Amino acid sequence: MKSGNLRILSTDRLELYIKWWEPAGSPEGVILLIHGLGEHINRYNHWAKAFNDNGWSLWVLILGGMGTPKASVETEIMRII
Repeated sequence: MKSGNLRILSTDRLELYIKWWEPAGSPEGVILLIHGLGEHINRYNHWAKAFNDNGWSLWVLILGGMGTPKASVETEIMRII
């Protein structure tokens, strides 16, 4: 199982962070998960293993303010509203 992190700049110049886990070989597909409030990215390590063991990649979008350095939860909520 391989894992890594991506940083993507959105069209409104907000940095988005993704953690990914890939199975050995070609994946069946990719599962994109957006975590809940109050959670952290490492909570999904066991999910990643289960999906990877069955041939699926798991990518988790890390919400702003949940371990990312550039935005707070309040900033994100106001941006969405």
